[in-house]
Amino acid sequence: VRAATDVHSVDIFAGCLDQADLLEMKFPPILTDGNIVLAGSLMTANFKRSFHKISSKDKYGHLHTSLNAAFDVHGAEELNAFGIVISIDKKRSCMVETGIDQLM
Repeated sequence: VRAATDVHSVDIFAGCLDQADLLEMKFPPILTDGNIVLAGSLMTANFKRSFHKISSKDKYGHLHTSLNAAFDVHGAEELNAFGIVISIDKKRSCMVETGIDQLM
């Protein structure tokens, strides 16, 4: 509710068919007019099209969406963070070195 009040939009891109967890997280995107993309993996055509659409740029190279956020991701050795979340300052075993933009 606070995100909707502060005029933020919440988007969820899930690269696994974890429908139970996505069901628990569906309300922030619904309340903020955000997007929910559930794909079997990050390599499916549906996921790639959706990611490219939301991260498209104008003729000046600026994103059509405004991003003003800081993420604090706490990983575990059993679960690796993969995609647009990368470790900036330290190499950690829970962070994958390849970004999602290098796969597409």
